[in-house]
Amino acid sequence: MGRPVTTPGLERASALLACPVCAGGLSADSGSLRCEKGHSFDISRQGYVNLLMSKPPDDYGKAMLSARRELALAGLWDGALDSAAELAGRFCADGPVLDAGCGEGSHLSGFVGRLKAPPVSAGLDISRDAVSLAASAYRDICWAVGDLSRAPFLAGSFGLVLNILSPARYREFARLLAPAGVLVKAVPGRDYLRELREAFFEDSRREYSPGKAAARFEESFELIGSIDVNYKLRIGRPLLPALTEMTPLGWNADPQRKRALSETDGMEVTVDMRLLAGRARGGH
Repeated sequence: MGRPVTTPGLERASALLACPVCAGGLSADSGSLRCEKGHSFDISRQGYVNLLMSKPPDDYGKAMLSARRELALAGLWDGALDSAAELAGRFCADGPVLDAGCGEGSHLSGFVGRLKAPPVSAGLDISRDAVSLAASAYRDICWAVGDLSRAPFLAGSFGLVLNILSPARYREFARLLAPAGVLVKAVPGRDYLRELREAFFEDSRREYSPGKAAARFEESFELIGSIDVNYKLRIGRPLLPALTEMTPLGWNADPQRKRALSETDGMEVTVDMRLLAGRARGGH
């Protein structure tokens, strides 16, 4: 006997999943998901399914993912998630929700927890470690490992796609959305984590320009609304090591600068981003 489907989230959303080999629908079958052509994918003990057909990158290690989880639980993203829920609510994006590039799951869990009637929800990420953490913590959501460029979901499955501080695949987002579906993307603002940049670097990496990311959004999606988010949160000394590890900024930072930051009493950090809502151009 195989393992059964272990989470309510996967049970509710499994009908939205597509076989990454033949693009056919998947159905639960004794601890696995199987398409009509016989392609089968085991469900993990944590309750997620791995639908990635290539070797994943190893950029995002467990230390970074755990650090992001710590900062999320400390409330670093609360203001942004409040605004994302407000923006999505303006356009009545009915139907299931997908977080495209879900990481360790805290963004999607926090987002759906802010909705009056939590919808069927799914999170997709190319990192198995990230999805494993997400599935272990948030069992009311369907979690899958897969490639955003060839997302393993049926066309038109989602009323809302979230893309929060993750790479965008706009053609795929348009395919995944229902005709009236909405994409909500978070684009980092100029002051996003400015204090961390200034602590780590002396050169141009201290600056970030959000203009190009916003322009690419509008090439593929009609902008129907936006919210600018800007607030500060004080991070106390116990969480400073997590702060230095939660972002790729730390990968190239001088080790002495990172150590010096971790030994301070704490610091304020700025969360600065623009939330963009749009509908796909070209008949969607």
